[in-house]
Amino acid sequence: MGIQEEFIFKIQPYITAWKKQFGFGVVSAIIGQACLESAYGTSEKASYNNYFGLKYKPNRVTCSIGTFSDTSYEQRTDGSYYQITTSWYMFADMNTGVEGYFQFINTGGYTEAKNQTTPEGYLTALKNAGYASSKKYVENVMRVVNTYNLTQFDEEETPMRYHVDPNRKPDSPLAKAVWTDHYCTYPRQTKKKPCEFTIIPHCTAGNSSAEATARYWASLPESKGASSHYIIDSKGVIVQNVPEDCRAWTTGGDIPKEKCPNHITGSEMDHQAITIEVANITREPDWCMSAEAINSLVNLMVDICKRNGISCLKYSANKALVGTPEQNVAAHRWFARKQCPGNFLYDNLAAVVTTVNLYLGTSPAPALVPCNGSYIINGLDYSVVFDPVYYSDKYSDLKAAFGTNADLLWKHFCDFGMNEFRQGSANFNPQVYKDNNPDVANSPYGEDNFGYYTHFVQFGQYEPRVHN
Repeated sequence: MGIQEEFIFKIQPYITAWKKQFGFGVVSAIIGQACLESAYGTSEKASYNNYFGLKYKPNRVTCSIGTFSDTSYEQRTDGSYYQITTSWYMFADMNTGVEGYFQFINTGGYTEAKNQTTPEGYLTALKNAGYASSKKYVENVMRVVNTYNLTQFDEEETPMRYHVDPNRKPDSPLAKAVWTDHYCTYPRQTKKKPCEFTIIPHCTAGNSSAEATARYWASLPESKGASSHYIIDSKGVIVQNVPEDCRAWTTGGDIPKEKCPNHITGSEMDHQAITIEVANITREPDWCMSAEAINSLVNLMVDICKRNGISCLKYSANKALVGTPEQNVAAHRWFARKQCPGNFLYDNLAAVVTTVNLYLGTSPAPALVPCNGSYIINGLDYSVVFDPVYYSDKYSDLKAAFGTNADLLWKHFCDFGMNEFRQGSANFNPQVYKDNNPDVANSPYGEDNFGYYTHFVQFGQYEPRVHN
């Protein structure tokens, strides 16, 4: 790939995204303009991220970071050239450089260009409105368009691979980065008002590690491109699959736009959403999730809200409220013919949101719906070692703090109780189990307190062992 193709590949996603944001322009023609005006990103002006030869005009562009002085050549009507020295816009990066272009032409003088749908028609309208002085400007740009088949980018949005800088740190401190070439679009056309910011939890319909899931998606063919901002596995490990300033390919579904809430498609929702995929420990219809995964989901959502200035999440399971100030959490099944995120998370989504708001200081504690009435961690049912009534009655500090709230008692048991070797049921005393089963103590299960509970759940309850 030469410098020409590299430049086209790099700038095209920005132009496609900002074209959609402003609602006008022809992608192929604008790419051609950038190639011609910046010498494929190698010109002096391009070093200031000015790829379109935008001269400074007061109150015309708001996303610039200043100006610089440089020379250029203009063409007279008789065909002769003369040199000028003037001020040009300076931009912080390629993204704002492209945004500046659309701001620059978003004026009354270019009204005719906004109505054009072909590259030649668009360029001709710009030229007639005074955008360029070169008599062969349209011809020269069209030569670039045709040489590199740029009209391929005028089609409807399709999955594309966007390479993330491997040295970039994850947006959330709770995650580790897993960057590969993923299906996503940069930049994500997010809304600015907090009420329009959306979080969409999904389920992976599998139980692989978070990193394995990310790498599997990266191996998919373009026709099945998929990605997510974050992935959480059943151990509670969080990885970031796509940067938050990209639009991940997660929610886009096959329900016609006119049948979606407020006529919003899944693809459009992805542009204003942070998406999170969570692993499952059972299959349909519930697609249950481990306590560790749910705990990580809550913590991640709290972190996302705090970093993005969201003081409160709103969720009422009413898909008609999507895109309104009344709801900023959505479900994938509202936009696609699938039961994602599964009955377990869907039934508990209100409780998850309430828990997030509890940490944000905006709601009381929730009531969770157990998966099949059990207390499950990594696919194992821990109800044999945990009875919320017994746990509360045995420890006065817990009873004073949580009363009979089974969900908060279970959360304490997972987060602290097992590590503190507390007895969660009359049927199982962890200290007795440890003292009377040296083979467990000398096995990998005995490396930490949690292992004794797990060993009993997996094996001990079915064997003639002393356990209480």
